[in-house]
Amino acid sequence: MSLFTDLRDILFFPKRFFKKEKENLLNLKGITAAISTALVSRLVSTSAHIIIIRMLGEAFKSLFMDSFNIGFDILFNSAPRWQIFQDYWDRYGYYLFDWGEILIWPITTLGKILFSTVIVFTATALLRIGKTEKVHFGTIFLILCYAQLPWVLAIIPVFGSIVAPLLCISIATTALATVYGVSTKRAFFAAASPYFLMFTVVVVGLFVVVALAYHFIHLIY
Repeated sequence: MSLFTDLRDILFFPKRFFKKEKENLLNLKGITAAISTALVSRLVSTSAHIIIIRMLGEAFKSLFMDSFNIGFDILFNSAPRWQIFQDYWDRYGYYLFDWGEILIWPITTLGKILFSTVIVFTATALLRIGKTEKVHFGTIFLILCYAQLPWVLAIIPVFGSIVAPLLCISIATTALATVYGVSTKRAFFAAASPYFLMFTVVVVGLFVVVALAYHFIHLIY
């Protein structure tokens, strides 16, 4: 009953949960529970993603292959090269982007959380979070582990994948504000910093790709 209550509180009453768990988080207790929450939540998310891709996979695969076919024909004007790529994809690629995800799910999950922890930990220093309580890397890691719970909503096609990251940010924001006694605004910017960084990288990457494509076209014509 306690486990169910904790999971319910994380999703619907995060302030109550993190207020109760504040001392454990600050003293780096409950590591197993936090990591288990993250791994199980992400396992549900990954499995749901695979099932959805299984349902729609053939259509996407066909579109993906047609796009590469056109690209290879334009770049190389050579069918054999495309055929080689397609053979490798049929043997290995489709598996790796399908059930192969399950095999590496613990590694990818903890890797993502560790990477996010580094960013959030850095953001807490820049935003001067932790005046009353010293910010520990381990505490941030545990908070982000618990914040993965909304990914169980990925079982709902499309909607779940959109809502889950928003709820993750919301839970992490509440946790930082509750544990470290800072304003919700500063806690939000720290919690959302990995997403801000990812968005910035994507925008800059698109800009670079467009600029290179524009330059390449001008060189040809």
